[in-house]
Amino acid sequence: MPSLLKILAHVLPVLFAFLLTPFPTRWGLYQWASESYDHPAYVGLLPCTIASKKGWGFTFEEFYEGVAGVDYDDENAADGEAAETESAKNYRNRLWGQTALVTGANSGMGYEISLALARLGVSVTMACRNPARCKAAAETIRQDELVLKRGEKDRGLVDPSSSVLTMTVDTSSLKSVRQFCNDFKARTDDGDGVPMPLDMLFLNAGIGMASPADDEEGSLMLSEDGIETMFATNVVGHHLMYKLLEPAIRRSDSLRKVPPRIVLTSSALSFLTKHPYKVPTDLKTLNSVTALDQSLYPQSKLAQILWAKELTAKLDAENDSSSSSSKDNNTDPNSIVYVNAAHPGLVATNIFDNVEYEKLPYVYKIMQFATKSIKSFMWTSEEGALTLIYLGTASKQLQKDNIRGQYFHPQSKLVKNHRFALDNDEETKVLQEKLWKFLDELVADFV
Repeated sequence: MPSLLKILAHVLPVLFAFLLTPFPTRWGLYQWASESYDHPAYVGLLPCTIASKKGWGFTFEEFYEGVAGVDYDDENAADGEAAETESAKNYRNRLWGQTALVTGANSGMGYEISLALARLGVSVTMACRNPARCKAAAETIRQDELVLKRGEKDRGLVDPSSSVLTMTVDTSSLKSVRQFCNDFKARTDDGDGVPMPLDMLFLNAGIGMASPADDEEGSLMLSEDGIETMFATNVVGHHLMYKLLEPAIRRSDSLRKVPPRIVLTSSALSFLTKHPYKVPTDLKTLNSVTALDQSLYPQSKLAQILWAKELTAKLDAENDSSSSSSKDNNTDPNSIVYVNAAHPGLVATNIFDNVEYEKLPYVYKIMQFATKSIKSFMWTSEEGALTLIYLGTASKQLQKDNIRGQYFHPQSKLVKNHRFALDNDEETKVLQEKLWKFLDELVADFV
């Protein structure tokens, strides 16, 4: 036994080091392991689980095609010439003049979404909890080389200084959300008391760690509205935001040129909720756990997926009712709302960069190498935002394939068999209906 332990002590570090090299990825080892395990939670979790960009459902080449200054190499190009697919031609300049609202926009996915949209001439409102950080992020976007080039190309028709705006909102506070929505509607009022059409709504703001209340270790932190803070931030505030901005989202007159899209930033951790009820549908249940409950974040991410499915179902029922009572059954395709949720994948952040390894013993140098290597296996922030961008911008594809009430993983891969949010499942349908009713009750005094 001691000799076996000695062998393992030598072999395991070598094996671990080998797995962090590019060779397993090149040889398709991780892709094979992912496909063999065949669990929907692992779809696109890391770039190494996808053989190449040929396996992506949407690429940066498609998104940025036709934008001056962007040069993404096409691995399929022949003789050094950039290949332009028919899909890329369809996307060219398709976003100019559209409007978008992005919550949690000063960093992470929200920032990358805002930047990408601004580069294509979208008028973006960046909604953040911290006004100073939001303004700094917006200014960085305004000074982005591609945003400036776009402004020059458009001869000032889309001015970065006025097309990238900031507003303050704390989605954990229903009072804050209501004030924000009132201000947003007033800012976008075209003079007749009706806000201009909102083309894209990215419900991205959220928190991933539950802070215990100060008075008692392990006790749950509640929002000012008496709601568990993570659920309030990730779910309830966004529910109220949709309710209050519905006139702008669903405006369907001559000013509506494209169908409205709503995208929620969810997570594969939605598969890990441990509670038998999956998501809470009453306040007592929601607030009855401790801050150490490991299902707090997963249940909020699952709730976002169920929310997208239920809103889609409600809109479908409303459209069916309107069609049956009207002589004209031809529904305007631009009046249909496309609501979907997506997981960005495991995205590299600066979490490891803040560790001062030089102050640690020599053995931790190994950890420095390992963490940096692990980050190289993860999606970049820009790549993490790509699936969310796809669901917000690919309106033609959404219409063609009727992509509504669905859940996606990187890169733009539809996940059909989420065990807690199955399509055409009576139990799922009942749960999403109860969740919506619960959320309506929580925001009733602010609508």
